[in-house]
Formats: sequence, structure tokens, C-alpha cells
Amino acid sequence: MQMMDSFGDGWNNGTLDITTSEGEQYQGTLATGGIGMFYFGVGVECGNTVSVGCMDPNAVNFDPSANVSGPCDYSGCTDPSATNFNPNATIPDSSCVYCNGAGSVNAQLYICTFSNGNEVTLNIVNSAGDTIFTSPSLGNVAIYYTSICLQAGECYTALMSNNAGNNGWYNGYFWVNNGSGQVIHTGLANNLNWDSANFSMDGTCGEIYGCTDPLAVNFNPDATASDNSCTYIYGCNDSLALNYNPAATMNDGSCIYTCEGELIHIYPGNSTNGSWMNIQDITTGYYSNLNMYGFDNYYFCASPNCYTIYYYGSVDSSGASTAATFEDENGNTWNIPANQNVYWSLVEGPCAGMDIDNDGDGATANVDCNDNDFMISPYMNEIVGDNVDNDCDGEVDETGQGCFAEIMLVPDSLVTNPYEIWVYMPPTEDNFMSYEWYFGDSLGGYSNEAYPSYVYPNIGTYTLCLSTYDSTGCWGYNCITFNMDDLGNGGPGGAMTQPFTLNIINTWPQGTSTQVEEIDSALGVYPNPAQDEVRIQLPHDTNGTLTIWSVDGKKVLTTNTNSGLKTLNVSEWPQGIYMVEWQHCGALWTERLIIE
Repeated sequence: MQMMDSFGDGWNNGTLDITTSEGEQYQGTLATGGIGMFYFGVGVECGNTVSVGCMDPNAVNFDPSANVSGPCDYSGCTDPSATNFNPNATIPDSSCVYCNGAGSVNAQLYICTFSNGNEVTLNIVNSAGDTIFTSPSLGNVAIYYTSICLQAGECYTALMSNNAGNNGWYNGYFWVNNGSGQVIHTGLANNLNWDSANFSMDGTCGEIYGCTDPLAVNFNPDATASDNSCTYIYGCNDSLALNYNPAATMNDGSCIYTCEGELIHIYPGNSTNGSWMNIQDITTGYYSNLNMYGFDNYYFCASPNCYTIYYYGSVDSSGASTAATFEDENGNTWNIPANQNVYWSLVEGPCAGMDIDNDGDGATANVDCNDNDFMISPYMNEIVGDNVDNDCDGEVDETGQGCFAEIMLVPDSLVTNPYEIWVYMPPTEDNFMSYEWYFGDSLGGYSNEAYPSYVYPNIGTYTLCLSTYDSTGCWGYNCITFNMDDLGNGGPGGAMTQPFTLNIINTWPQGTSTQVEEIDSALGVYPNPAQDEVRIQLPHDTNGTLTIWSVDGKKVLTTNTNSGLKTLNVSEWPQGIYMVEWQHCGALWTERLIIE
């Protein structure tokens, strides 16, 4: 049996276990490397004679005659407080090195590779030219993390090279942290064979990394390069507002200027980012969605009506979600428990006799057409293309209503970089007053930028949602689901720890092998929106390839064309938004199609 490992570092104590129907048991492993053989026989002698022993040449008890893996012993430093601690070592060898001298800094070094990690080389030398660190052999998509003992007042040089040519590090990088923050974070540019960068533990030389934004609470006036560590106090920073927060450094759009009822102050249950609260006035239908960044200045203007409130409290250090607190202008307080629906009134306290809201979307079961799904309620906008009546109006996938933004998953074939997901939002959608992106990961990732980027720590399947508000107060909500696999493709999710990046873009990508034709002969789609039949007027009366993509990035149709007009029967296509592409001689035309 052939055993393989894509990273080339063996199975890391993983084993292959085989048990026959007669109860015979066989066990093997790939101790090191990327490929090996395992021999076993059932009722017959075959292959090598079974010999159990340590099969790792790096172990002190390596047995070259073994063909079935047994326990291995390794010598090395077994003290976790040493800089060269070896977690795999079982036999101490007096090699431990400690970083405890005068001016010593036990720094952390991190190296991340993507493609062709075996070409990445990093050396760190001091001012005397002595080599302090040399990177080990690295594999593809590898992460190397270690401690390194460096000195304050010393200037170090990082020597970065590609041992195969002028290819850089394929977007790989490294950083060094002195315990207070990163003192260097860089990599070898993709067109270089070699480069160097200076750094120190205390600013003796090189860039000083830190927060460079004066509006941030952790602004470092001495920093010369950003380390993306800036943090802000979000809130209303307009002194004319009723809920003005003088400590706020970033306006979050929450300013309240008039309140005919009573201004309620909300205190989140803990100071962890990622909490949010939905507040629905049952009488008027007015809906508020508050995203809480871990500070205590949140307000809403309450009437004496009854409200349904759902508070999602992110967990604290103990893993518990604690209640939020409401406080009125007279100092009266109410506790709002986390992760359940609460009916509340400013005048009467908790409302009695209300129907239960099972899914926490603010709509009770007597008005909600699906009270087990928070994405379906009379307060939702229709999500076109999901074949669901999201707004409970009796119609499915109707278009032209609400104020939600259109977002589309870009096909993987048009994404030029591995480990990236692109989501297209047309530039016509950039006129909303506010955007709230929820990235759907366990970290509670959130952004209020129109076109953000976000780094996911692990590959897998995620649901991205966008909440938008326009100048009339209309609220819209739209979601798409995507996957990132362990090869960096937008396909089925994998199980490996691997960061990847999501980019929201406002221009439909043209691919790496095509050119965009000047718009002197546009691609025409008629009628649009369409129901039964659509006619596509091509820019040229010649051969080409017509492709149509759905909103979730799936290829719906591809066909060759040999005339200037193509007619399609779309009567059985699901309602929604599609992207029409026509390619001819390396040029690409695109147009959007709506099916009602």
C-alpha cells in the first residue's frame, strides 16, 4: 500500500490501521517525507517480513530494517521555557538555550508560504555579520513559528531570497514580534530573487511598526509603518446629537438628533466585539439593528409601544454570554438576557400576552410565514434567486422592490489569485447611506465599508450577508454562500487550517487572457427583465462563445455563436440576476440579465 503526504513532512503521528475479519491487526505510518510503502498480508506471506520499529531516520532509535512503524525517540531540548524547546523531543540532550541575558528579547518569528514554499529562504544576521537564524526547508502552504533570541540596541538584517529565480515568495511573508508588537512584517516581492530589510527590537534601525492613524485610540506617533493594529471607539461623535459620545473617534452612524419618546441607553453584557441587537417596534414596524463593538454608548429612541428584542451577546473569557442592560433617562434599568427573544415596553416593562417569536427575527408566529427561519419574515426584503418568499408577501423572488444591494459571487475561473474569493457589487449600489457586512465566521467578522476585504483564518463554507440602508430609512438584506477548498479554489470546502481573503469588488473581472472591447458595439439583452424569452444582440456578426453565470457564481449556460443574434428560452429559469458574457478573439463583453 502506498502512503502519501502532500506537505512532505510525514503523517505527524497519524497511523493507518487495518483489521481483518479474522481479527488480525496491522498498523503503519509515514514517519517522514512525502511518500512511502506499507506491506501486509492476509493469510499469506507477501512483501517484506513484518518488522516493527522506528522508521524515522532522524530518531535516535531509527531501525533501518523496520517496515511497520513503532515508537520513536528523539533527543533535544525538553524544557518549554528554552528558546530551542523541541516538543517532539523525548530524551533531553543538554542542548537547551535560554534568552535571559542583559538586553535579551525572546522574540517570536513567523513564516508563511503559499506556492513553492521549497524556494523560500530567510536568513537573519546581526551587525557583525553573524547568522542568527536560517529558515528550515519549507513546503507549500506552510506555517513556521518559533522563538528567536535577539538583543535590544542591535540592528538586524533579514536576507530574503528565492533559490529558483526571480519569482519572489509568491505572496508569502514573515514577521517578528518583540512581545509588544511586530517590528517587521514583509516578504520578497514577486519579481525579485533577493532583497533585504533592516529591523531592531527597540527602533534602533528599520521601520517602527504600529498604528499610524491619529483617529485610533492606540495611535503611535513614533510609528513609521502600519501593522494594521489600529482600534477605534465607535459611536456618535457629533456634539449636536442627543447621544453625543466625546470619547468616540469613529462615527458609526448612530447619532440621534430628535426623540419624541425617551432616549434609552444600552449597555452590552460584556466588552467583547461581535455583539448585536435587533429591536422591532411591534406597533409601527420600525426596525433597528445595532452592531456593538464592545463599548457602552448605544442608544435608541423608545415609544411606550411594545418591542421585540433579540440580543446576541458574544461570549466573555469564561465562555458565557451575559445580559445587556437598558437604562432610561430617569435611571430605571431593565436586563435583556442574551440569545433569546424578549418582549419589552418602556411603560409596562416586559410585554405580556404576545405570541412567541421562535427565530428571533422580530416577527411573531402570528405574522411570520416561517417562524423557524430568521431570514424569512414580513420585515425582510426579498432575496432574488433563492426560490424563497423571504418577505412573506405570497410571492417568490420578485424583483424591483426593497432597498437591498445586489451581490454576486465571481466564478472561480475569473479569480486570478489562489486563496481568494471575489464578490461583485455593481457600482450602482454604492449610493446607500450605510453598509453592514457580516462575514459569517466564528470571529464575528464585520465591516461597514462599501467595498471591504476580509481575511478568513480557515478554509471552509461561509455565508456572507450585507445589510444596507438608504436615505428614506429603508433597510435591505442579502446573502450568498461560498466555499474555499484546500487548493485555493472556490469549490467544496476542505478541512485544513489555511487563511484566505475575501474581496468585495465593483468591477466585473475580465479574466487574465482577455481584453475588454471598447464600447462602440455593446452587448444588448432584450427584454430585460425577461420572463419567457430573451434575445441577445451580439456586438459582431461572427463566431464567439456565450456564457451565462448565476448570482452564486455557477455556470448556467455556455454555447458557441455564429451570428449576431442569439435567442434563449428562459421560461424555466429561476428568478434572479444573471451575468451574460460573450467572448470573441480574446475580447470580452458583459451585461446583466434579470429573470422575473
